[in-house]
Amino acid sequence: MPHHTTRSPARCLPAVALIGLSLTACSDPSPDGPVHPTQIAAARDVACARMSDGTVRCWGRLLSANSLFERRRLQAHEAVVVPGLASVSHVSVGDGTVCALMLGGAVQCTSQIGFIARARLAADFSAVAGLNDVVQVSAGADHACARRASGALHCWGDNSCGQRGDAAITERTPPTQVPSLGAIGQVASGSVRTCAVTSRGSAICWGSNVGSCSEGRRGRPEALDVAGDVTQISVGASHACALTARNEVFCSGANSDGQLGFPAYESPSRPTLVGAAEVAVGADHSCARMMDSTVRCWGANDQGQLGTITRGEDQPDPTPVPSLVGVVELALGTGYSCARLADHSVRCWGFSFGSAPSGRIVGL
Repeated sequence: MPHHTTRSPARCLPAVALIGLSLTACSDPSPDGPVHPTQIAAARDVACARMSDGTVRCWGRLLSANSLFERRRLQAHEAVVVPGLASVSHVSVGDGTVCALMLGGAVQCTSQIGFIARARLAADFSAVAGLNDVVQVSAGADHACARRASGALHCWGDNSCGQRGDAAITERTPPTQVPSLGAIGQVASGSVRTCAVTSRGSAICWGSNVGSCSEGRRGRPEALDVAGDVTQISVGASHACALTARNEVFCSGANSDGQLGFPAYESPSRPTLVGAAEVAVGADHSCARMMDSTVRCWGANDQGQLGTITRGEDQPDPTPVPSLVGVVELALGTGYSCARLADHSVRCWGFSFGSAPSGRIVGL
């Protein structure tokens, strides 16, 4: 039986309250008992966890592939500590960028992740200039955005598809405010697209919603057609899903693998799912944490990322992930899914993890 102890109150940075949801970046200043994950994030090939002691640990197929220079070859399910990174309140993983929100509101990011000797993660994190009051950071492929305490949104990096939210096409390093948004309650960055939830409950997106810029760039923010007040949004390579205050999930974008929750190439306006508490999006699949702490997934299943026995068969209908209960958070990448459980374990499935979420991530 787990031993429960009293913890010091968590310190939270101020946040903009959404309708039905308040997003904050919290610390865990005096963790009692074993160090454990308090938040997870994932993207293309890498997943990371913010630990209760303020450090970050990462795992995934990119890390295992880069460990050829190691004395031993790491497995995809082995998490390792990111050296030199401490006092972290939140971590965000993008397709090509990893950012850490520090206690106090500063942001550090890196686009270079690899391994050095003895299974130590070598990541060259550096501070993002001009940001010291951030309450949330979201990393994309080659861009990132930060939500400040005032509710203003600042983005930097690549803007070839308009994903930074301004008119300039060239890459820009200094964070620049996205104009005409008002107060923002949450931001989510995809590969070449960015979406935000306003304090009034609307969802606004900009950039490309097709996963590339070949069909034109969409730099001007546009509202998503969602019935109801949006409380959370998740963005992938070419689709996005939004959760409303009525616990309904609405998805839009590409649907070649049924990732919108409907048969391929069909895009109706009705909800994909009802009764959800959280939605998460991968490259071409989606999952929702339900009100009863179970999980349903839909879309591509070529790597077993839906957690079902029928690996290889796309599933447009939200399907329960068997034998998975007590889930408190989801994070999806390319061809895999991860869940953080109430018992502090993290389980992943798909690609190198297997088709069922039966094994824990080692080192967490």
